[in-house]
Amino acid sequence: MTSTTSAQSQFSLPVFNINGTSPASIQDEYNNAMTTIRKAEQLLLNCTCHARDFQFQTYDRYLKAREEREQMLEQLRSVHDYCEVWYWHAVEPN
Repeated sequence: MTSTTSAQSQFSLPVFNINGTSPASIQDEYNNAMTTIRKAEQLLLNCTCHARDFQFQTYDRYLKAREEREQMLEQLRSVHDYCEVWYWHAVEPN
């Protein structure tokens, strides 16, 4: 497996040491978080956002709802990217 996040992602990452959390624990925790975020993303994608539900409003309202939905999905992707950087940092420590 290799990372799908940009190598230029800038997050504060730990330096693993004998007194801290083990890389294996970080791997497990962030892998679980990524799995849950992917499930949340899929569930949101499966939720209805259809123009027919905005038929008594202007079309702009529907377009705004679609844009808001895309923004929420992008936020989930950002959280996933954050978790993925931590995960790969634990898998491939420097």
